[in-house]
Amino acid sequence: MTDASGIPSTTTTSAPVHGRIVPRASLVLLLVAIVPFLVTDLPIEAWLVAAGLWLAGSILHAWTRSLAAQASPNAAIGLAAVGMFARMGIAIVVLLFVGMDATVGESTIGAGKPDVAAIALVLYTLVFTLDMGERIGLDASVRRAAVDAGKEEE
Repeated sequence: MTDASGIPSTTTTSAPVHGRIVPRASLVLLLVAIVPFLVTDLPIEAWLVAAGLWLAGSILHAWTRSLAAQASPNAAIGLAAVGMFARMGIAIVVLLFVGMDATVGESTIGAGKPDVAAIALVLYTLVFTLDMGERIGLDASVRRAAVDAGKEEE
């Protein structure tokens, strides 16, 4: 798959970087982070919320990258921004829902588990930050390799 500039995208679980496979560090962190939840009394629901947000964000990112591959460069940048804000918006709404317990009329909104929401927020923030840095680094590396390959052909 390529992006709008014709350069290979890095949206898969592993990405080629200079001819080798680099595992998704954010996924590795998420998988390693389950251990403390299993061996301590941390609520496993927090890990599940963070993992679900990461998965939803990865799917959304892959979808926006596929749309951007067919769009003009300016539209591709806009799609990337919309995807980023959508990922954060979804995370905010989900974490608020998990943490709040509000009564509106006779209806109760939210799961009422602020401890789960707080722990999920910390884990998701770490995973999201690593994911964003990883995507930026991989994209830069792939672009650099494409530029270097173009220079070799000359």
